[in-house]
Amino acid sequence: MHPETTVCILSYMRHKRLAECLQSIRDAGDQCRIVVLDSSPKPDLFIGAEIAQRHGAMFIGWPEPVTCNYGRRELLSYVNTPWMVYLDDDMMVEGGWLGRMHKLVDEFTADIAAMRWVNATDGAQISGGRLLVNGFTRLCPYDYIGEVEFCAGGATLYRTEKIMATSYRHEYSGCGEDHDQTLQMHYMGARCIHTDVTCLHIHADNTKPFKQQRFRNGDIINAQIALGIQHGIYHQYVNAISRAVSGGYKLNGEQKRRIAEGMCQWLQEL
Repeated sequence: MHPETTVCILSYMRHKRLAECLQSIRDAGDQCRIVVLDSSPKPDLFIGAEIAQRHGAMFIGWPEPVTCNYGRRELLSYVNTPWMVYLDDDMMVEGGWLGRMHKLVDEFTADIAAMRWVNATDGAQISGGRLLVNGFTRLCPYDYIGEVEFCAGGATLYRTEKIMATSYRHEYSGCGEDHDQTLQMHYMGARCIHTDVTCLHIHADNTKPFKQQRFRNGDIINAQIALGIQHGIYHQYVNAISRAVSGGYKLNGEQKRRIAEGMCQWLQEL
């Protein structure tokens, strides 16, 4: 029997996907506690509440749309088990997924375990584990089972006490919050592994207008610069420049200065 686990799901206007996600958890047969935080506007909020109740999940209605970082931080306050999982509301899990993840966590004495996933739209196979090599983040091999430096936030199992020790950083409201959180844990001595547990990622896109409204180019560029500075993920400086050019965004003087200093440091370390 695997340890008690809470599955935390952040949802916004994807109730068909949310129902499929919750049903897949129940069909998988693993015993776990489920908490859903839904920030959809009324009356859609009531739809989410009915779906969560039908699947035996605790439901939290939030009065306004929240970013992933803030919403996941709020979900933590409802976790009272030794382990927790973040799932996106457009993900579906396979049978026996939680037991398999706990088995690997025990085997590697790990604190974080990332799933791999398959995109339903194009069948692409994506690794949840990340490696940091010479300032570049790289996906670990899809079939790799073993230690990595950090991982994507969704489809990931965490030791609750470890994730509770991380700090909330507002600068990652638009990009990189999952990388920042798991890297904070890594620096505190937490072990992160990539597993062979697979989830299906539907990639529902009905939150796109909301993301465009809340995560403007300037916010995302600032988050990418912060990732470069705080964690030495230097290729984020290139990403910031690319986003500015492709999005027609004019970098301000402070952004240019931080990017220039970061890239100089990167070149010195190569």
